[in-house]
Amino acid sequence: MRIIAGSFKGTKLFSPGKAAIRPTLDRVREYIFSCIAFEVQGKSVLDLFAGTGALGLEAKSRGAKEVVFVDNSTYATELVGKNISKLKTEGIVVRKHVISFLQTVNSKFDYIFADPPYTFDQFDKVLEIIAVNEIIDHDGMIIYETGSRRSVTINPDFEIIRQKKLGDTQIIFYQLKHD
Repeated sequence: MRIIAGSFKGTKLFSPGKAAIRPTLDRVREYIFSCIAFEVQGKSVLDLFAGTGALGLEAKSRGAKEVVFVDNSTYATELVGKNISKLKTEGIVVRKHVISFLQTVNSKFDYIFADPPYTFDQFDKVLEIIAVNEIIDHDGMIIYETGSRRSVTINPDFEIIRQKKLGDTQIIFYQLKHD
């Protein structure tokens, strides 16, 4: 697992070993970032279900000004911390359940990455809290990674602007609906 592009290009990240963390594959990250290119430059990013921190660190490598990593696992948050240190960069690491974090955060983000375990069945609640608490910027984007066999989560506040299946993985890009 490595950083694909930007200032940290080619740097290998610490991986989870045998822990129950499923890092986003390089080819999936490559697809995600080819869609948003360097639009993350100077933006604020929230990496939910951070795991190794690969998505948020890829954004940081491409110029994101701020990245907040959230995971409820002590092991995962320690792994994110090690990867941040390895890259000699900055990031805020929060060990908290994603839903609890979203209910209490009072910041807005330009990009929100959500890569929960494929068995996670509360993404509808995640979208609802993000919309109600106005956690996403008006022109922001949520990029959700889930299993390719899972049904797509629909929310009346968001529109799906892009969707792609890559093997066992499905990537869905959500944006707030504009009246």
